[in-house]
Amino acid sequence: MKYARIVSNTAVDVRTESPEGCFHPDIATQFVTVPDQVEDGWTLNYGVWSAPVVPDPVIPDPVPVIPPKVSVIEYKMLFTSAERIATKYSTDPVIIDLQELMNDPRTTTVDLSLKSISDALDYMTELGILAVGRKSEILTGVVK
Repeated sequence: MKYARIVSNTAVDVRTESPEGCFHPDIATQFVTVPDQVEDGWTLNYGVWSAPVVPDPVIPDPVPVIPPKVSVIEYKMLFTSAERIATKYSTDPVIIDLQELMNDPRTTTVDLSLKSISDALDYMTELGILAVGRKSEILTGVVK
């Protein structure tokens, strides 16, 4: 047997022990017996007890990961030695152009969120300079 106070058709202070002696007498008189399955938050409507409806959890939209800006040397260090050598000695005009941009003394940072950088990494993957999956590792901007 359980006891509960009913407030706005909702069970509160549900307990298995008698409320007498545990609550002020004015409060203790508000308790009624309820079925054993009733817990705090259950509602009583037309003589029928119902468990509260638990809403589906709100799952926030994922926070987009924006690749950082890194220095040119940090950018180069994102590549393995083999990848750097493959680009350094490439005869492909696209790779040569990218190398020239990275070696230009006016270039101080590389914005990894730029589409041109993403496209260049895709191109390097197509050429086999980068292994599949390396692009996402490089775009983290974390030197390993």
